[in-house]
Amino acid sequence: MKRVIAVATALVACATVLLPASPAAAATPVCTSSVLQPTTGIDPYTGARLSASVPSASGSTNCHLQSGIANAAVKVLQRELNDCYQTGLTVDGIYGSATKAKVASIQDAYNINADGIYGPTTRSVMYWATRNDFAQLRCFRLQ
Repeated sequence: MKRVIAVATALVACATVLLPASPAAAATPVCTSSVLQPTTGIDPYTGARLSASVPSASGSTNCHLQSGIANAAVKVLQRELNDCYQTGLTVDGIYGSATKAKVASIQDAYNINADGIYGPTTRSVMYWATRNDFAQLRCFRLQ
């Protein structure tokens, strides 16, 4: 009986390690770079639609970032969090506990699952930094 319990415990431990952190993370690739995406903002001087740099995977913004990932897309996310949410994160490209906590706080503020994993749902509620030709920083949602 002890052996059966030990084997069952080991199987549960292995399954926990192998399962993804969330369904959203399992359904989307890891963001590795960034692309410019149009926002709801319009430059008051030129009338042009303002764009923001958004984490992406192979040109698609339908991707995710979570703890343990270290790449250029994480830097983009950290910069956006600092610019639009004044989070004071170190922009080091490492999705650590501080980045996870800031993402979770935004998720909580918008009443979405506050798991700290950046994905399509979080992207849609976030504000993104734009700069016009005069380097004026303003934050808008994506279009």
